[in-house]
Amino acid sequence: MLEKKESHRPKEYYKFMSIFISEDKINEIILQLADKIYNSNSGDIVFLGLGDNGAILANRLSSKIQKEYEKQILVGKLEVGLYKSPETNDHFVTIGKSDIRFSLKNKTVILITDQVKTGRTMIAALNALSDYSEADIVKCCCVIFRNCMRRPIYFEYIGETVSVPENQQLACHFYETYGEDVIKSYV
Repeated sequence: MLEKKESHRPKEYYKFMSIFISEDKINEIILQLADKIYNSNSGDIVFLGLGDNGAILANRLSSKIQKEYEKQILVGKLEVGLYKSPETNDHFVTIGKSDIRFSLKNKTVILITDQVKTGRTMIAALNALSDYSEADIVKCCCVIFRNCMRRPIYFEYIGETVSVPENQQLACHFYETYGEDVIKSYV
């Protein structure tokens, strides 16, 4: 279980956030993604969540598939901080811990993230994945796909495609870390 995050931002910061996607819509998206993943794959499937939010989503998707279809899907967490190029001139990276307690060999690996903006995180995930046994197939999944991706990556599973100005940010808040399921937007 992940610990609830304490924000480094002042409370006033959150006053300027508005709800972009509600809890009901998030639950609908997760169910839709679980159905698509189950119905389009056969054989051994494993989920690797990217970062904390990706791990939360991977666990939720696995639970939905277990409940709806009685199919067990192994879940792990892939930390990609070491493989991401820094966005600033700061040459320090935050390295988290991956948690993959099973082999990826001969399996379909689905990389799961909360949102895609440029594709930078998914490129890092593909690079990080090269440190593990070779998967049979690798597919990408996200809850929010922003129409401003700059990298040539195909997402097999997309919950919601959105068009928002590039300066508008989206923050995915999940119950496990923030005490609420909501996607907020802010400038």
